[in-house]
Amino acid sequence: TNSTLFTTHLQCCRAPLMFCVRHCSAHCREGARGPAKDIAAEKRWMGCGASMNNNNNNLNNQAGKSTDARRVPAAPHAAETVGVIVGGGPAPGINGVISSVTLYSVQRGYTVLGIMEGFKWLMQPNAEEARKHTMQLTLANTETINKRGGTLIHTSRMNPTLNAEHMNNVVANLLALGITSLVTIGGDDTAHSSVACAKQATWLKVVHVPKTIDNDLPLPDNIPTFGYTTACQVGADILTSMMADARSGLRWFVVEAMGRQSGSLALGMSCGAGCQLCIIPEQFPGRRVTFAHICDIIETTMYKRDAMGTPYGVTVIAEGLAEYMDENELQQLCKDQTATPLLDPHGHIRLDKVNLALGITTELEHRFAAKGMTPYGLAFKKIGYEVRCHDPVAFDVQYTHDLGFGAMKLLGMGMSGKMVVCDMNGFAAYDLAQLTDPNTGKIKTRNVNCLGGEYQAARNSMYFLEQWDLDEGTGGLLENLATIAKYESPTAFAKAFAHVPGLFPKVPFPTLMHD
Repeated sequence: TNSTLFTTHLQCCRAPLMFCVRHCSAHCREGARGPAKDIAAEKRWMGCGASMNNNNNNLNNQAGKSTDARRVPAAPHAAETVGVIVGGGPAPGINGVISSVTLYSVQRGYTVLGIMEGFKWLMQPNAEEARKHTMQLTLANTETINKRGGTLIHTSRMNPTLNAEHMNNVVANLLALGITSLVTIGGDDTAHSSVACAKQATWLKVVHVPKTIDNDLPLPDNIPTFGYTTACQVGADILTSMMADARSGLRWFVVEAMGRQSGSLALGMSCGAGCQLCIIPEQFPGRRVTFAHICDIIETTMYKRDAMGTPYGVTVIAEGLAEYMDENELQQLCKDQTATPLLDPHGHIRLDKVNLALGITTELEHRFAAKGMTPYGLAFKKIGYEVRCHDPVAFDVQYTHDLGFGAMKLLGMGMSGKMVVCDMNGFAAYDLAQLTDPNTGKIKTRNVNCLGGEYQAARNSMYFLEQWDLDEGTGGLLENLATIAKYESPTAFAKAFAHVPGLFPKVPFPTLMHD
């Protein structure tokens, strides 16, 4: 309310007045008496943002990148408190970001607070309770965690954006904790909460670090999200062992892999292990997925492998297929869990409650039994929790260190409401608001491009039923398929499964030209 103090504060600190009241009122009063501004401290906070801008042409106006970033005046060196929040499911490398942010901050004299369990305690009206669920991050407790899986400060899926009161509590508690800069680590839902924080707490600088093993955030140039590379490697190792089991026992496995919106993880794991089939949501036009079609694809692949003299294999399916199924089919898959599929705080179906792989193996066993066939030793498995908290591979250790450093650089440049991205040229700031889908209000997701060369190469290694397999003159394969599947004639088999080749997207490639 003191206009002289306010004017002096703006000239002296260039920070919002609320910080003056909490942290630097004495400093501002001294400023009214005329001491010089602590320019060295401010430069330490701003870091080398100018040189980053000059040397890195990423901060431009393409693909949602930001040149008109909302600049929040930098707080004085002594007052800077950085908060770190982790939201959503775990991913290998989270600790690497925490360690990097802490290292950068402590070296510059900032206080770093790890906020426990995501937004859970910030949403509560009790500021003291929120304070109890923080931990001060130091070199001593973060220096060696970058190679460890999991997260030091825990995580949760609590969503403050569903309730205005919860959002108000988050802002009030961040202010009460003295947090002036916030690093959020998470996927699309945490990014959505980050946007809300940046909009409502105009005094707070917020930078988001993209994290998900699903690899479904819209990073440029097919840059992976951190944790994906490790999850792919660990998942592929598991599948490689299952491949050996399938080959040894002449049996089939149906493996369900994590991946809600995108089948990227399922496809990466499958290709890494050389599995015989992978089914992802993106391959279905318009995302119209039926349980029967999934079973048809797997059943015919098993027949085809048998006809080729290799009656064994591993099929990988993305769990996100369930989200695009008919409600009645979904209820049937969840019948042993609950009458209605449970939703998480962000409104997503809890896919761990959907027994998709079990449902598929059960249906196939019924089909084989109806024909008097042996069921190929069918078994199912879910892969997900095993890969989320694995120790990160070297790529993710380095990648997450870079992301933490980049997030602090963007904050040091006064940016807010941004997502940090590491590309071949360095660091880039992507505007979270521009990455938001206007229809859902959430961050857009990146899907597997089934018309692209990478998917087509993967598809080439799969043993699904092709249209030419149904031609009478294809080396007797159709006759073998009909015999194995116990159809009365090749024509009957071709008629029963004529729709299957169309369930995989196709791109025409030019034929090889001979000299």
